[in-house]
Amino acid sequence: MTSEEDALPSSGLPAATPAPAAAGLPATVPSWLRILCRLTARLPRGHGRLLQALARLCKPLQTVQVQLTSGSLWLDLRESACIPLYREGGYRHALPSHHILARFLSEAMTVFDVGANIGYFTAFFSRHLPRGGRVIAFEPMPRALRLLRLNAQLCPGEIIVIPSAVGPASGIARCQERPQLDTSYVTFDSAASQGARVDVVTLDAAAERYGQPDLVKLDIEGAELLALRGATNILSNQHPPIVLIEYIEPMAARFGVYSLAQLCEVFSGNGDYEIYRVCQPGVLCAADAVEDHGPEVTSDWLAVPGCKRALVASFVR
Repeated sequence: MTSEEDALPSSGLPAATPAPAAAGLPATVPSWLRILCRLTARLPRGHGRLLQALARLCKPLQTVQVQLTSGSLWLDLRESACIPLYREGGYRHALPSHHILARFLSEAMTVFDVGANIGYFTAFFSRHLPRGGRVIAFEPMPRALRLLRLNAQLCPGEIIVIPSAVGPASGIARCQERPQLDTSYVTFDSAASQGARVDVVTLDAAAERYGQPDLVKLDIEGAELLALRGATNILSNQHPPIVLIEYIEPMAARFGVYSLAQLCEVFSGNGDYEIYRVCQPGVLCAADAVEDHGPEVTSDWLAVPGCKRALVASFVR
């Protein structure tokens, strides 16, 4: 169920997170093409480019509904962001965060999905929120928006799609849509002339319109700090949200190379936040307790206000 508007726990550590299973193509795709795609997906190398090439030639692969481990989604196999979903049934890197988030999503929660892309996280949130919860999904990129709108229709709860960027102040930005869709980003420079124009909203303005969020997910290719600078009111609210942030330093370089410490400083004066790193197989580690690189770490960080720490206590290692 969707609408669209203009811009404006158990105790103990979890068991190892299972790997996703491959998705199958529906019967609406010709059998010979399903077989060819299945064989291509099994290749150890080059499967992504070959599947994208097939999709450019074969229209049935450009808007196709597949069954993933978490439910069905519309995919476009021309898009590199869709290849892991078809080949593995999900994003492996998202499984630790999913494991944690699924345990505290509860009735009547409002979730802001900032950088919703094609709607993978949006669908996850909607399918794990009981009746009464809703997801506000922000996505400015036209190609991603096409699939996000379709995927919102597949979900049981209320989803509001906002075709806007999120930044430090309301205004206009430029979309820098890349061939690799999930690396697309926006530029907030008013002098920029390249890229499609898109409205910019702040998280505070969105909260005034849709209500205080209980959870905010930020994955906007390096602009996370800028988005948080427009969230002063929601972070200092009596009921501040839990915030899931992806931080990748090379992405941050597009916006002035801010450090993780600078990102964490945003929370230092608000809501008695504690910052955790999301680690495999779905546990939370103190920000300074793990190495920057290694098989157990992810690029996701969870900022938890003091009033909500009990929700994640069983995941803290």
